Amino acid sequence: NAPTKSSAPSIDLFENLESVQIQIPSKLTLKGVKIPNDPIQLDAVVSTFEGSIKASAMVKLRIKRKNGKLRIRVVVKSINGEPIDKIRKKLVSTNVVERHLQQVEEETLIEYDLIVEEICADETTGVCSNTKALATELYNTATESMREQIKSGAFLTQLQTMATTLDIGDFVAETSVQASDFIELVEVLVDSLSSFYP
Repeated sequence: NAPTKSSAPSIDLFENLESVQIQIPSKLTLKGVKIPNDPIQLDAVVSTFEGSIKASAMVKLRIKRKNGKLRIRVVVKSINGEPIDKIRKKLVSTNVVERHLQQVEEETLIEYDLIVEEICADETTGVCSNTKALATELYNTATESMREQIKSGAFLTQLQTMATTLDIGDFVAETSVQASDFIELVEVLVDSLSSFYP
């Protein structure tokens, strides 16, 4: 048997470039949210919040960082202080008949991490410079974008549109945002491109 020819492995040009990553612990206080009593619906609601927050934070990041290679993701950690995994396990282990009817919460606190990463490496050296200033700019832009989207009502519109698309619109139909808080930037991670990039 003749050896088969193999093509040369593709090289990711960004593989060894450094990036700055910031993680912003954040909170949203809302009124009128129905907490699902079904694990599948819970996951859909969480996904809707994550997608809406990401879209809202990206509005200004796209404008101000248009030359940058950046990624953003959102991870909802808890609802009313209870970790999402714990809520999901409780729902899965509860008999369908025993599950309480979904109720509109007077106030709902959603805690999440807003994670922003940007390639910052110089084209010739492959190393980042002035990482603190970049991290501060990413933080300010992302949080300012969120605040503006909430104030204008665009965040809520995005949330309700996404929820309706996923057939869970009833859970957020009466929702209003009461407050949005961001923890001050304290930690900046500078590293070669992480698995966060595809």
